[in-house]
Amino acid sequence: MNIWEIVAYVSNGSGFWGSMGFATATAMIIGALLYDGRSYDLKKGVITIFTYSFFIFITIFSRILPVLPRVAEKNIPQAFASLTTILLVTLFYLLGLVLGVTVFRMPKK
Repeated sequence: MNIWEIVAYVSNGSGFWGSMGFATATAMIIGALLYDGRSYDLKKGVITIFTYSFFIFITIFSRILPVLPRVAEKNIPQAFASLTTILLVTLFYLLGLVLGVTVFRMPKK
């Protein structure tokens, strides 16, 4: 199992990069409006999102492991696609939150 094959399988899907851009842009707007430039509150939000993602990750992983021995070698990227998608969406969303707060805190000229 190669992690790059799984990422390639997920990222080559139709509309993947557009949806990652949309998730990042949405998080930038939400980060700027919700956190109002307060990085301490952003840290609490990031911890909350990571905790939620961790539990989703563990739940999906525990459902994949029992069926993994029956999956053909060529279908392994498909088996891990949902797990990888959740991980990537979470990372892009967190990136957007940080960018939104950072841009909001920049001095206005």
